[in-house]
Amino acid sequence: MSSELLGGPLSERYGRTLIPVPGLLLTVLCVFGMAFVHSFGSLLFMRLLLNFIEGGFIGATAGLVRDFSPRMGRALSFGFWSYGTSGSNFFAALIAGYTLPYFGTCLIVAVFVLFTIHDLSPRLREKVIESNATAVQENEEGVPRERASASSTEGSTERSDAMTPVQNLRLAMKQKHIWALAIGCTFFLMLYLTLASYGPLILVQAFGYTPARAAFVSLGGSLGFAYSPWMALYSENLEDIHGGIQASGWAVWSFVLRVYAILYFPLLCMGKGPWFKRPFSMSVPTAIDSKTGKEQPVL
Repeated sequence: MSSELLGGPLSERYGRTLIPVPGLLLTVLCVFGMAFVHSFGSLLFMRLLLNFIEGGFIGATAGLVRDFSPRMGRALSFGFWSYGTSGSNFFAALIAGYTLPYFGTCLIVAVFVLFTIHDLSPRLREKVIESNATAVQENEEGVPRERASASSTEGSTERSDAMTPVQNLRLAMKQKHIWALAIGCTFFLMLYLTLASYGPLILVQAFGYTPARAAFVSLGGSLGFAYSPWMALYSENLEDIHGGIQASGWAVWSFVLRVYAILYFPLLCMGKGPWFKRPFSMSVPTAIDSKTGKEQPVL
């Protein structure tokens, strides 16, 4: 859980690619390692190690997305990035289906990324680019222009690579509105995931929808439209504090999300609602079709 608080600030100081590239190589080794375990304890250990590695470079990868996207269009960039949490599962299954017969393909891809991934200089990372036209103008002029910070935060005029990782993290964590945005989005994500998972079941059991009709009515999907704009808003608020604390700021959000998840699951198991009082049954739940009046299985 603390890996994000280490990886984010370190990437501000030593570059965005310092954490993701070794993390990608370690991820490959963990994936191969899980294929050779013979007990649940070993598998659990490998999964926890993989989660620790992933947490270390989530802040750096979010910082990379921000670094290469101006404010106009950043929500779309973060939309593609957030798609990785769901779409990457299907993409990974597709790639694995074609490459599993060739042992070591994942390692080859990791080495390829190692030599092709790019990073920006610390001075350029700290600049706030409003649009593509501004980026073109910056490239043509080749002279960095200073942008006044929107906050009078102490130390915000220092370059991020000149500050220690602890100073970068402290600068992000001392802002109350950053904590408010992170905590608010965490509750929003739990609501979104709950509705995306159980929305059709709620429509069937509470409102009498048929399973087929409920499958076309997306409660959680409509909430998903707000996630990418929030990510852009969060990134811009970090920019207004200091242009070079993106990875540290996203590390704070990841930390809040993981703490909430650790607290949420025990509370879920302690629930005393009607679902927890029902006796266990192997029968398939059914619902009354509002049109035909017949029972239909709940899928």
